[in-house]
Amino acid sequence: MEAKAVFKTGKNEQKNKRGGHLWFLLLIFIALVTSSILGFILGRQTGSMPLGQIVDTIVLEPEVPVFHLSGQTLYTDGSPAAGLRMQLHSEPMETQTDSTGNFLFPKVEQGEHIMSVLSASGDVLAQREVQILRQNQTSQANVKLTETGSYVIELSVDVRVLEITIELDQDRFFIDPNLTFSTSEGLVSTPYGTANISQGTIVTPQGNIYLTDGHVIFPGGTQEDPTKILLPDDQVIMDRPLSSEAYDVTREGVVTLPDGTVIKPGGQIITNEGIQERPGETGVIVSQQTVTPIGSSREEETQKPEPTPEVGDLSEPSEEIGVQEPEKPEEEIKPTLPPYIDPGETKISASQKDGSFTSWDQHRTLDLFYNQTTGRNEKIAPGSQGYYLFQLENERQEKLIITLTFTKEAGSPYLPLVFTLQPYQKTGNPVSGTLTQDQPLTLKSEMEAKSTMIYRLDWQWPWDSGMDEADTLAGKQGGTYKLNLALHLEGVHE
Repeated sequence: MEAKAVFKTGKNEQKNKRGGHLWFLLLIFIALVTSSILGFILGRQTGSMPLGQIVDTIVLEPEVPVFHLSGQTLYTDGSPAAGLRMQLHSEPMETQTDSTGNFLFPKVEQGEHIMSVLSASGDVLAQREVQILRQNQTSQANVKLTETGSYVIELSVDVRVLEITIELDQDRFFIDPNLTFSTSEGLVSTPYGTANISQGTIVTPQGNIYLTDGHVIFPGGTQEDPTKILLPDDQVIMDRPLSSEAYDVTREGVVTLPDGTVIKPGGQIITNEGIQERPGETGVIVSQQTVTPIGSSREEETQKPEPTPEVGDLSEPSEEIGVQEPEKPEEEIKPTLPPYIDPGETKISASQKDGSFTSWDQHRTLDLFYNQTTGRNEKIAPGSQGYYLFQLENERQEKLIITLTFTKEAGSPYLPLVFTLQPYQKTGNPVSGTLTQDQPLTLKSEMEAKSTMIYRLDWQWPWDSGMDEADTLAGKQGGTYKLNLALHLEGVHE
């Protein structure tokens, strides 16, 4: 997101050379008064554009939700479509199916895409439009084919990895509606049930391996099919071994657990007793030499209480024929309640120049330096300040924790800006902090359930920041100043 602003670098250049000696003495005087402003002026004079004419931008972006798209491409007879090129646009991404038809697109953003299947020589075999939507509902993923022949994939915002199966039929392909996905909290859901990595290592029907510490292995198994490993910070590494106290992963993608269980590329599981298992259609949990299908009765048995004896098992019969023992109190047989789910939504709106609010979409341009009083974008320099408004609508039945995280983008000049977040025209404690050179700045606030709040984000470049070197460097560096803003909302159910 971009907000245009002009750095104020000093007085305009003199139109003639009259009083040159006086101007030189004036510069020396300014240097004695404040070294930061002099550094800013001198830095701008080293640029290629006239003094005071450089236009810079500050970019503010809410956190862009991304996920990793894993898939398997098969022909109609079920055989793997190996060695094919897969492309995903809008942002061009390309990968290749391995010997089992598996592929991976890392860090896919929401929006409209075109997915293509190409031959090894580059001929388009099949192609469809795919729209990816991120929703606020909890742990959900579904796909549907529209009347126009495009696909719509809806994902909850907590989905981290989505696994799909593509069937290639001549010049068309189809996405199987039965999806497998995992969330950032470690939940893995297959069409047959759900499990959590806290229960053990999970192997999905596609053969992907979810380790207990958040690593995900997308195994290849050969030099032509390099193993890909998704790290907990969502970075993807390839063709490297990985080791910890809980497992060892070879560069070929073979996982060995502490109890001796081995999981080979493709999902083949061999226990230390030599028993071989496959993840099948359900996916499995591997823990303590036991392989349990997800959603199976064996998995449920580990969660059920011990059964109570029936009346017929009592050693002494009742004196009155037909009289049965009273049932257990309700609290002892009440089923476990599902996790709390609040279906309400949260809407974020950004202010516009006319004072209205519009939906805050990804990459929206924010006029951070727009002066609400004069109606223009002001020049900025040490001493400049302003504010920006945004609106939150919390339709949920729970309080929200609001977290704003500011980071300077690499390559941009550092400006010692001070940010303050507070409710606009309402009572509330403001939170404030100064952006540092290398560390992110985090501001937190709270919002009550079923409420709407306008927040004011103040910014200030302190006149006396004590950061003379930073001011000087900003003047010398010039160019574009980019600041990334991640906006995170988390519900708190009390």
